[in-house]
Amino acid sequence: MQGKIALEEHMAIEETLGDSKQFMPEAWDEIRSRLLDIQSKRLALMDKHGIEMMIMALNSPAIQSIPNARRAADVARKANDTLAEEVRKRPDRFAAFCALPLQDPDLAILELTRCMKELGFKGANVNGFSQVTEGDSVVYLDLPQYLPFWAAVESLDAPFYLHPRDPLPSRSQHYEGHPWFLGPT
Repeated sequence: MQGKIALEEHMAIEETLGDSKQFMPEAWDEIRSRLLDIQSKRLALMDKHGIEMMIMALNSPAIQSIPNARRAADVARKANDTLAEEVRKRPDRFAAFCALPLQDPDLAILELTRCMKELGFKGANVNGFSQVTEGDSVVYLDLPQYLPFWAAVESLDAPFYLHPRDPLPSRSQHYEGHPWFLGPT
């Protein structure tokens, strides 16, 4: 191993898997298998490329695209439990950043605390904005209702990765004629 650590390495659960298809539909079969396979294909690729440790996180936009806060919390908990189980199998090779239901700051604080204290996660990975209550809403994390959440992040000494997220179609008119600003391509 060359001591390389890979960050922002995504995985998925069935409830979030389809969120990634939009980014590279021409390679979907391969991407799908990589998002779901943690232990065999991923480890082999890590070894092939000299990656010693991988910090995994849920795919995008996943939790942030679920407008119902309770459902977002349930899916986040399931994803975090799945990720924790995979990390427990190979803690020498994998670590994790948790997904959080930021549609409700109190639920996000509870899940962050659980992930950091009980599951041994290294931090959080959250997508740029959350859809709250309705599918076309956009709520950013600099609003006053998130101050207690940020205090919890600080008190837990939790690294926080704000993952880029494409704008909703209803809000993407600024990018018309400039498609290279959208998505990983």
